Amino acid sequence: MIDLQTMSSMVSVWVVDGGKNILYALVILIVGFWFARYFSRLTRASLDRYKIDPLQAGFLTTIVRYAIIIAVILIAASRIGINITSLIAIFGAAALAIGLAVKDNLSNFSSGMLLVFFRPFTQGDFVEVAGASGTIEITNLFSTVLNTTDNKKVFIPNRLVMNSVIVNYSANDTRRIDLSIGIDYEADIKLAKKTLAKLVKDHSAVLDSPEPLVAVEALADSSINLTVRAWVPSAKYLSTKFELLEESKNALTTQGISIPFPQMDVHLDNP
Repeated sequence: MIDLQTMSSMVSVWVVDGGKNILYALVILIVGFWFARYFSRLTRASLDRYKIDPLQAGFLTTIVRYAIIIAVILIAASRIGINITSLIAIFGAAALAIGLAVKDNLSNFSSGMLLVFFRPFTQGDFVEVAGASGTIEITNLFSTVLNTTDNKKVFIPNRLVMNSVIVNYSANDTRRIDLSIGIDYEADIKLAKKTLAKLVKDHSAVLDSPEPLVAVEALADSSINLTVRAWVPSAKYLSTKFELLEESKNALTTQGISIPFPQMDVHLDNP
């Protein structure tokens, strides 16, 4: 039968050994978490140095960081006597159960991987997707983040992004501006076309090729509609469009060409 002194000695040994193991485990966790952050930063710097796409670099860096953290937790657990094989089995069963419960998140994760590696857009692109439009900030594990033109952040689940039509306005270097400008039926069409053509040609952002176009688009109810088409660098699309609209109005007014507004004439017959 174990006497009190033997039991006390066993408890002391267990406390000392257990305390050391717990201390070692804490040190492993602290150093491991620090290493995960350091190595993920090093990985991101290396990927940036080799000019890897920013979205791909961010996604891979996140995966590397969490992989190291999981490995550190397993090592710390083994240090305090937890059977890693059993722990992995438990994690696997828990992951399966959680996966069935949060299958949408798994779908978001897999969709995020597809978005990152097939690259329908990259960081900084202006896109329209899933009913929202803005500049791509990041694609993380579960969502894609947009910054809208009025400086709001929009978080869209990756599965919705992957399953919707993506319009990337920044994919090509140039875009075409289409303006529809109405002139009075009494106006000189040739003079109006010549005025608008000169205005577009003289604008510093408008490209010479493809050549700008000014043509009659429609004979509308209250006006003759002229279409103005010009190619500009994608980065200058909005600013050039706003400038051309304002300058078109001023140029036509200078030439005595009015831009009519919708109106209705009512004739009353007296029986």
